[in-house]
Amino acid sequence: MHNKRFLTAALVCLLAATSAEAAVTSVTEKSGPYELNYPRVTVQANAAAQTAINADLLRRVEGYKQAVNFGQPLTATQQRNHYHGTLTYETKYEDDAVLSLILYHYFYMGGAHGGTLAEGVVYDKQTGAVLPLSHFLRITPEQLREELTSAAFNLQSGLRLGSDLYSPDRLTEVPENYYLGGHGKVCPFFQQYEIAPYSTGFVTAHITAGRVNYYNILNRPKPALPVDDKPQPLTPEELGDHSVTVTPPPSTPTTPTTPAEVAPEPQTETPLETHPLTPEELAQLEGTK
Repeated sequence: MHNKRFLTAALVCLLAATSAEAAVTSVTEKSGPYELNYPRVTVQANAAAQTAINADLLRRVEGYKQAVNFGQPLTATQQRNHYHGTLTYETKYEDDAVLSLILYHYFYMGGAHGGTLAEGVVYDKQTGAVLPLSHFLRITPEQLREELTSAAFNLQSGLRLGSDLYSPDRLTEVPENYYLGGHGKVCPFFQQYEIAPYSTGFVTAHITAGRVNYYNILNRPKPALPVDDKPQPLTPEELGDHSVTVTPPPSTPTTPTTPAEVAPEPQTETPLETHPLTPEELAQLEGTK
């Protein structure tokens, strides 16, 4: 009985561990001087994430096809200049949660050499979403500039500022392209010509897990202060030596008034009422004259 329970638990753990695995296979297309070799991803037990990842990859492949008129015959000028190109990819890292790829878009359109555009993309295997660099690393252009001019970077890459790299003043933005290097390492990289000559290739900053953690803590967003519509009174500790005591002005004493000092109230006369004289009163009045 105990053995059955143990085997059942082990089987459940095995299924949980393999449920997020992704298989990456190659799809090849060729048209004239252009050859495409791009990834197709299978995510076990997560059809929605698989559909989202492959839809995004196909969108990127279609962008390359449109740029080179894939499937269309070359013009006379294009044939004369030996137009050609390839689309390839590289799997940089994968675990139960994420899949990190780089797509390489190579073009040759005449001239001394062709050019390659590298596109770093990291997928969330649970949702199929594309994860930006800020999901793993919060870093400013100034901090990235310090990484690229450090002695550790020069020792690791063999590149030196001024000879192999352009002036760091050209680094004004953190690149969107990056890949995951395993063991917590995050690797943002620059395209050809961005901060170095073509011969240098892609310049990559290999930021270790310890440095990633350092920058993420340093650049952690500050929490928003709560907004209270009602201002709160200051506490005695907040007032400190700046407390203010309000003393009311002294009241003026009042002197009692004597009766003699009280002015008499003005008397108002009541007007006499008048009536018209009667005939008898008029006769008496005439007899007195």
